[in-house]
Amino acid sequence: MEQPQEQASRHVRTEDLLAPPPIGRALALAGLAAVAGAAIWGLLRIYGNLEHGVVAWGIGGLIGFAIIKAGGHGVVLSTAGAVLAVLSIAAGKQISFQSMQNEIIESSMEQVALSYDETRTDAEAWAKLGDSPSDEAVEEFALDHNFDVDNAAQLRSEFGPDLDRFAAEQPSREVWTESKRTIVEESIAENFTFMDYLREDFNLFDILFIGLGIATAFGMVHKHTLALQVEARQNMRGDPEDEPEDKENE
Repeated sequence: MEQPQEQASRHVRTEDLLAPPPIGRALALAGLAAVAGAAIWGLLRIYGNLEHGVVAWGIGGLIGFAIIKAGGHGVVLSTAGAVLAVLSIAAGKQISFQSMQNEIIESSMEQVALSYDETRTDAEAWAKLGDSPSDEAVEEFALDHNFDVDNAAQLRSEFGPDLDRFAAEQPSREVWTESKRTIVEESIAENFTFMDYLREDFNLFDILFIGLGIATAFGMVHKHTLALQVEARQNMRGDPEDEPEDKENE
Protein backbone atom coordinates (compact mmCIF):
# COMPACT_ATOMS: atom_id res chain seq x y z
CA MET A 1 0.00 0.00 0.00
CA GLU A 2 1.33 3.42 -0.98
CA GLN A 3 2.36 5.78 1.74
CA PRO A 4 0.27 8.96 2.14
CA GLN A 5 3.31 11.10 1.33
CA GLU A 6 3.84 9.26 -1.96
CA GLN A 7 0.19 9.65 -2.90
CA ALA A 8 0.28 13.38 -2.09
CA SER A 9 3.48 13.96 -4.03
CA ARG A 10 1.91 12.61 -7.20
CA HIS A 11 -0.81 15.24 -7.04
CA VAL A 12 1.56 18.19 -6.57
CA ARG A 13 2.44 20.06 -9.74
CA THR A 14 6.14 20.30 -10.45
CA GLU A 15 6.08 24.11 -10.49
CA ASP A 16 4.46 24.08 -7.02
CA LEU A 17 7.20 22.04 -5.41
CA LEU A 18 9.39 25.09 -4.73
CA ALA A 19 8.76 28.31 -2.90
CA PRO A 20 8.67 31.44 -5.12
CA PRO A 21 12.19 32.66 -5.86
CA PRO A 22 13.49 36.07 -4.72
CA ILE A 23 13.05 37.58 -8.18
CA GLY A 24 14.05 41.11 -7.22
CA ARG A 25 17.28 40.05 -5.52
CA ALA A 26 18.13 37.59 -8.29
CA LEU A 27 17.58 40.17 -11.02
CA ALA A 28 19.60 42.79 -9.13
CA LEU A 29 22.57 40.46 -8.71
CA ALA A 30 22.27 39.22 -12.29
CA GLY A 31 22.11 42.83 -13.50
CA LEU A 32 25.34 43.61 -11.67
CA ALA A 33 26.90 40.52 -13.25
CA ALA A 34 25.75 41.71 -16.68
CA VAL A 35 27.29 45.15 -16.12
CA ALA A 36 30.52 43.55 -14.90
CA GLY A 37 30.60 41.27 -17.94
CA ALA A 38 30.18 44.18 -20.35
CA ALA A 39 32.87 46.13 -18.49
CA ILE A 40 35.29 43.20 -18.66
CA TRP A 41 34.65 42.88 -22.40
CA GLY A 42 35.32 46.58 -22.88
CA LEU A 43 38.45 46.64 -20.70
CA LEU A 44 39.95 43.70 -22.56
CA ARG A 45 39.38 45.54 -25.83
CA ILE A 46 40.65 48.92 -24.61
CA TYR A 47 43.70 47.87 -22.61
CA GLY A 48 44.51 44.46 -24.05
CA ASN A 49 43.38 45.00 -27.64
CA LEU A 50 41.69 41.64 -27.18
CA GLU A 51 38.20 40.73 -28.27
CA HIS A 52 37.12 37.12 -28.45
CA GLY A 53 33.74 35.45 -28.52
CA VAL A 54 34.73 33.19 -25.61
CA VAL A 55 34.16 36.21 -23.34
CA ALA A 56 30.47 36.00 -24.27
CA TRP A 57 30.41 32.43 -22.98
CA GLY A 58 31.95 33.61 -19.72
CA ILE A 59 29.35 36.38 -19.40
CA GLY A 60 26.56 33.82 -19.67
CA GLY A 61 28.16 31.71 -16.95
CA LEU A 62 28.64 34.74 -14.70
CA ILE A 63 24.98 35.78 -15.02
CA GLY A 64 23.72 32.24 -14.44
CA PHE A 65 25.93 31.89 -11.35
CA ALA A 66 24.66 35.23 -10.00
CA ILE A 67 21.01 34.17 -10.30
CA ILE A 68 21.67 30.84 -8.58
CA LYS A 69 23.74 32.50 -5.87
CA ALA A 70 20.82 34.83 -5.14
CA GLY A 71 18.51 31.84 -4.67
CA GLY A 72 16.86 32.20 -8.05
CA HIS A 73 15.17 29.41 -9.99
CA GLY A 74 12.34 28.88 -12.42
CA VAL A 75 11.50 29.66 -16.03
CA VAL A 76 11.17 33.40 -15.48
CA LEU A 77 14.67 33.80 -14.10
CA SER A 78 16.12 31.36 -16.64
CA THR A 79 14.70 33.51 -19.41
CA ALA A 80 15.78 36.70 -17.66
CA GLY A 81 19.31 35.32 -17.48
CA ALA A 82 19.35 34.71 -21.23
CA VAL A 83 18.00 38.22 -21.92
CA LEU A 84 20.57 39.82 -19.62
CA ALA A 85 23.31 37.84 -21.37
CA VAL A 86 22.17 39.29 -24.71
CA LEU A 87 22.12 42.82 -23.29
CA SER A 88 25.52 42.41 -21.63
CA ILE A 89 27.13 41.06 -24.79
CA ALA A 90 25.56 43.84 -26.86
CA ALA A 91 26.86 46.44 -24.39
CA GLY A 92 30.32 44.89 -24.55
CA LYS A 93 30.27 45.07 -28.34
CA GLN A 94 29.14 48.69 -28.14
CA ILE A 95 32.04 49.54 -25.82
CA SER A 96 34.43 47.83 -28.23
CA PHE A 97 32.95 49.79 -31.12
CA GLN A 98 33.33 53.09 -29.28
CA SER A 99 36.92 52.21 -28.44
CA MET A 100 37.74 51.42 -32.06
CA GLN A 101 35.97 54.56 -33.25
CA ASN A 102 37.96 56.67 -30.78
CA GLU A 103 41.19 55.11 -32.03
CA ILE A 104 40.28 56.05 -35.60
CA ILE A 105 39.43 59.60 -34.51
CA GLU A 106 42.73 60.07 -32.70
CA SER A 107 44.65 58.66 -35.64
CA SER A 108 42.82 61.08 -37.94
CA MET A 109 43.56 63.97 -35.58
CA GLU A 110 47.26 63.15 -35.80
CA GLN A 111 47.02 63.45 -39.57
CA VAL A 112 45.24 66.78 -39.17
CA ALA A 113 48.04 68.06 -36.94
CA LEU A 114 50.59 67.06 -39.56
CA SER A 115 48.77 69.18 -42.15
CA TYR A 116 49.09 72.34 -40.02
CA ASP A 117 52.28 73.60 -41.70
CA GLU A 118 50.85 73.05 -45.18
CA THR A 119 47.65 74.89 -44.22
CA ARG A 120 49.64 77.80 -42.81
CA THR A 121 51.62 78.06 -46.04
CA ASP A 122 48.41 77.96 -48.08
CA ALA A 123 46.80 80.65 -45.90
CA GLU A 124 49.79 82.96 -46.20
CA ALA A 125 49.83 82.56 -49.98
CA TRP A 126 46.07 83.12 -50.13
CA ALA A 127 46.35 86.31 -48.09
CA LYS A 128 48.95 87.69 -50.50
CA LEU A 129 46.40 87.53 -53.32
CA GLY A 130 44.50 90.39 -51.69
CA ASP A 131 40.84 90.93 -50.98
CA SER A 132 39.54 90.49 -54.53
CA PRO A 133 41.87 88.31 -56.57
CA SER A 134 41.01 87.56 -60.17
CA ASP A 135 39.75 84.16 -61.27
CA GLU A 136 43.04 83.57 -63.07
CA ALA A 137 45.00 84.25 -59.87
CA VAL A 138 42.76 81.96 -57.84
CA GLU A 139 43.04 79.15 -60.38
CA GLU A 140 46.82 79.52 -60.45
CA PHE A 141 46.83 79.41 -56.64
CA ALA A 142 44.77 76.20 -56.75
CA LEU A 143 47.26 74.56 -59.10
CA ASP A 144 50.30 75.66 -57.12
CA HIS A 145 48.85 74.44 -53.79
CA ASN A 146 47.17 71.26 -55.01
CA PHE A 147 43.55 72.20 -54.39
CA ASP A 148 41.24 69.80 -56.22
CA VAL A 149 38.63 72.22 -57.55
CA ASP A 150 36.95 72.79 -60.91
CA ASN A 151 37.06 76.57 -60.94
CA ALA A 152 37.84 79.69 -58.93
CA ALA A 153 34.30 79.99 -57.58
CA GLN A 154 34.48 76.54 -56.01
CA LEU A 155 37.76 77.34 -54.27
CA ARG A 156 36.39 80.63 -52.95
CA SER A 157 33.25 78.99 -51.53
CA GLU A 158 34.74 75.77 -50.14
CA PHE A 159 38.22 76.79 -48.97
CA GLY A 160 38.29 80.58 -48.99
CA PRO A 161 36.58 81.13 -45.60
CA ASP A 162 38.93 78.74 -43.77
CA LEU A 163 42.00 80.24 -45.42
CA ASP A 164 40.83 83.77 -44.54
CA ARG A 165 40.18 82.74 -40.94
CA PHE A 166 43.55 81.04 -40.58
CA ALA A 167 45.39 84.03 -42.04
CA ALA A 168 43.54 86.43 -39.72
CA GLU A 169 43.75 84.44 -36.48
CA GLN A 170 47.10 82.65 -36.92
CA PRO A 171 46.11 79.84 -34.52
CA SER A 172 48.66 77.58 -32.88
CA ARG A 173 48.99 73.99 -34.05
CA GLU A 174 47.09 72.71 -30.97
CA VAL A 175 44.23 75.20 -31.25
CA TRP A 176 43.83 74.68 -34.99
CA THR A 177 43.90 70.88 -34.66
CA GLU A 178 41.24 70.87 -31.95
CA SER A 179 39.06 73.17 -34.03
CA LYS A 180 38.86 70.34 -36.59
CA ARG A 181 37.86 67.65 -34.06
CA THR A 182 34.11 68.07 -34.49
CA ILE A 183 34.39 67.77 -38.26
CA VAL A 184 36.54 64.64 -37.92
CA GLU A 185 34.17 63.05 -35.39
CA GLU A 186 31.11 63.71 -37.53
CA SER A 187 32.82 62.33 -40.62
CA ILE A 188 33.89 59.12 -38.89
CA ALA A 189 30.49 58.67 -37.22
CA GLU A 190 28.91 58.90 -40.68
CA ASN A 191 31.34 56.59 -42.43
CA PHE A 192 32.00 54.01 -39.71
CA THR A 193 28.76 52.93 -38.05
CA PHE A 194 28.06 50.19 -35.52
CA MET A 195 26.72 47.99 -38.33
CA ASP A 196 29.95 48.53 -40.29
CA TYR A 197 31.87 47.42 -37.21
CA LEU A 198 29.75 44.28 -36.82
CA ARG A 199 30.16 43.37 -40.48
CA GLU A 200 33.94 43.64 -40.15
CA ASP A 201 34.26 42.07 -36.72
CA PHE A 202 31.66 39.29 -36.55
CA ASN A 203 32.51 35.75 -37.63
CA LEU A 204 31.04 32.29 -37.15
CA PHE A 205 33.05 31.61 -33.99
CA ASP A 206 31.75 34.81 -32.40
CA ILE A 207 28.18 33.77 -33.20
CA LEU A 208 28.86 30.31 -31.75
CA PHE A 209 30.25 31.66 -28.47
CA ILE A 210 27.47 34.24 -28.13
CA GLY A 211 24.95 31.44 -28.56
CA LEU A 212 26.81 29.42 -25.93
CA GLY A 213 26.77 32.39 -23.58
CA ILE A 214 23.01 32.82 -23.90
CA ALA A 215 22.41 29.07 -23.58
CA THR A 216 24.70 28.88 -20.55
CA ALA A 217 22.88 31.65 -18.68
CA PHE A 218 19.53 29.96 -19.35
CA GLY A 219 20.80 26.41 -18.90
CA MET A 220 22.52 26.94 -15.56
CA VAL A 221 19.38 28.31 -13.93
CA HIS A 222 17.16 25.73 -15.62
CA LYS A 223 19.38 22.85 -14.50
CA HIS A 224 19.50 24.25 -10.98
CA THR A 225 15.69 24.47 -10.98
CA LEU A 226 15.34 20.83 -12.02
CA ALA A 227 17.74 19.73 -9.30
CA LEU A 228 15.76 21.63 -6.67
CA GLN A 229 12.49 20.11 -7.91
CA VAL A 230 13.89 16.59 -7.76
CA GLU A 231 15.16 17.20 -4.26
CA ALA A 232 11.82 18.64 -3.14
CA ARG A 233 9.86 15.67 -4.54
CA GLN A 234 12.22 13.24 -2.84
CA ASN A 235 11.74 15.05 0.44
CA MET A 236 7.94 14.74 0.06
CA ARG A 237 8.16 11.00 -0.58
CA GLY A 238 10.81 10.40 2.04
CA ASP A 239 14.40 9.56 1.21
CA PRO A 240 14.70 5.78 0.53
CA GLU A 241 18.23 5.80 1.90
CA ASP A 242 16.86 6.75 5.33
CA GLU A 243 14.49 3.76 5.53
CA PRO A 244 15.58 0.60 7.41
CA GLU A 245 17.30 -1.94 5.19
CA ASP A 246 15.14 -4.78 6.41
CA LYS A 247 12.02 -3.04 5.07
CA GLU A 248 13.01 -4.18 1.61
CA ASN A 249 12.74 -7.81 2.74
CA GLU A 250 9.25 -7.54 4.16
